[in-house]
Amino acid sequence: MAWSPSGAAPYPPDMLMRTMSGRLSGSAAQHARDVAAKAGAAAAAPPTEKLRHVVLFRFKEKVDREATAQLFAEGLRALPAKMPEVVGAEFVFGPDGGVGGEGNHDFVLVADFPSAQAYKTYAEHPAHREFVETVVKPHLARDGRSAIQYRI
Repeated sequence: MAWSPSGAAPYPPDMLMRTMSGRLSGSAAQHARDVAAKAGAAAAAPPTEKLRHVVLFRFKEKVDREATAQLFAEGLRALPAKMPEVVGAEFVFGPDGGVGGEGNHDFVLVADFPSAQAYKTYAEHPAHREFVETVVKPHLARDGRSAIQYRI
């Protein structure tokens, strides 16, 4: 569960109380108890099925970063039309903005899927696998991909 301004917390209510209330007093401690209570109510609700897939890519040293980012973007834009069975997925992607300094990855993909099954269909789809093998892998540095999937 992601943090949100509504007070939902990514921790179980008892952990939130242990981590926050020991350092807070007065109205801040009461706020911690209120947030924990809301998190407990949210935990009782059925979990959402939406899944977010985030991938960070680091290119090989000797590739043209701008051209490679363009190649990735074109390939990602074309994928949904090749996968009509993946309905409701939303893709956002782009190159590094160049403001974070050294150590940043070169390109990011954030994709939201209506369910874990929709993500699995996407990940195993022949069009996705072809894109990975023919476009992505040839341009990646060693260990140049980091990914995570989480429920939203």
